[in-house]
Amino acid sequence: QFLLGFQALSLFLQAGLTCIARLPMRLDMMAVQAACGLCALGFTSRTPRSLFQVLLEPLYATPLLATALRALMAGTGAAV
Repeated sequence: QFLLGFQALSLFLQAGLTCIARLPMRLDMMAVQAACGLCALGFTSRTPRSLFQVLLEPLYATPLLATALRALMAGTGAAV
């Protein structure tokens, strides 16, 4: 449940930041979010924590960080 909640929060933050910065929505970043959501559905309390740390933690952070970087670059006039 926690993973799905965090995934939903991350997706909403990404979408909100994209809209606030008036950036085009990137379908590849949405696909990464969807893949994370599917993985989160497959995880149970018996799944080794190390698997989550190796597989999902970087994937959760990537779309949100990439969107934040795009928004920062758009604010400075750099090409996004």
